[in-house]
Amino acid sequence: MKEKIKIVAPATMANLNCGFDAIGLAVDYLSDEVIAEKTSEKGARIISVEGAELPMKPEENVITVAANSLLQKTNADFGIDFKVKKLIRPGSGLGSSAASAVIGAFAANYFSGEILPLKYLIPFAMEGEFLASGSYHADNIAPAMLGGITLISDYTPLVTSNLPCPSELYMVGVFQHVTIRTSDARAMVPHEMSTRSAIKQAASFATLISGLHTSDFDLIARSQVDRIAEPFRKNLIPNFDLLKETGMATGAIASGISGSGPSMFFMCEGKVKADFVKNKLDEVLKTKGASYESFSSPVSGRGVRIVED
Repeated sequence: MKEKIKIVAPATMANLNCGFDAIGLAVDYLSDEVIAEKTSEKGARIISVEGAELPMKPEENVITVAANSLLQKTNADFGIDFKVKKLIRPGSGLGSSAASAVIGAFAANYFSGEILPLKYLIPFAMEGEFLASGSYHADNIAPAMLGGITLISDYTPLVTSNLPCPSELYMVGVFQHVTIRTSDARAMVPHEMSTRSAIKQAASFATLISGLHTSDFDLIARSQVDRIAEPFRKNLIPNFDLLKETGMATGAIASGISGSGPSMFFMCEGKVKADFVKNKLDEVLKTKGASYESFSSPVSGRGVRIVED
C-alpha cells in the first residue's frame, strides 16, 4: 500500500427530472483531483487548495468531514493530509461537494487497508454532503463513488444499485457562471405535493428505469418531466426556457436542471446528436453574451479511483 496517492472523482448529474434525490449519473467531462498522504498525526487536514476558495478547517471542509467520519468510526491511529485541485466548480450543480466527500471517504478507507467495499463508503461521504447542503442525500454521492447511473432505493437503511446505461446515451451540460447554493435550492422545493402529481411522478420514474433497462430512448424521453423541483427552481437559471426550447428543438430527447442548478442537462441519443445540440446551445448563449461552460460527454462507467500522479 502506498503512503501517498492521487485520487480523482467525476462530476455528476442528479435527479434527471423524475428522480429527485433518487438517481444520478457520472460524466466523463471533468473530475476533481486530490493528493492524499498518510501521516502519523491523527485526523484529516487540508494542506492546500487550488481552483476554488474552500475552508481549510477540518470541521468545515467536505473532504475532511467525510474522511474523519470513517477514521473516527474505525479508531484509526493515523491521519491524512489532502492537497486539493478543485476542478468541479462549487455551486455548479455538477456534484462538486459530492466529489470532494467521496474522495475523503475513499482515502480514509484506502489507508485503513480497504476494509470496506465502495458502496459501503457512501454513508461516510454523505456526512460531507450534509455539511454542504444540510441534507443527507446520495444522488450525486453514489455515481461519484460507483460510476455509471445509480439508483438510491431507500435511505433507511441506505440501498443503492447501478442501473444499465444505454451505450448511446450522451449528456450535454451547460453551466452558466452563476452560483446556486444547494441548501438554498433545496429550501425552494415544497415538502408536499398532490396525490395526482405524486402518481404522475412515480409513473415517470418507473418509465425511466424501464427505458434504461431496455435502451428504449422513446421511453426515456417520455419519462422526463420534473413536477417537483423545476417549476420552483428554473427562475434561478438565466435563459432557462430559451435553452430548454433550443435543446429540444435541435435533437435532445430531454432537458432539465442538473442537481440544484444552475447547470442544465440535455439527454441525447449518440455523440453526433449531442455535439450538434451543444453547438446550437453555444450559439444561443454567445448571442446572449453569457459567461458559461458547456460540454458533451458519455456517461462515465468509472467512479472514484486512484490514478498515477
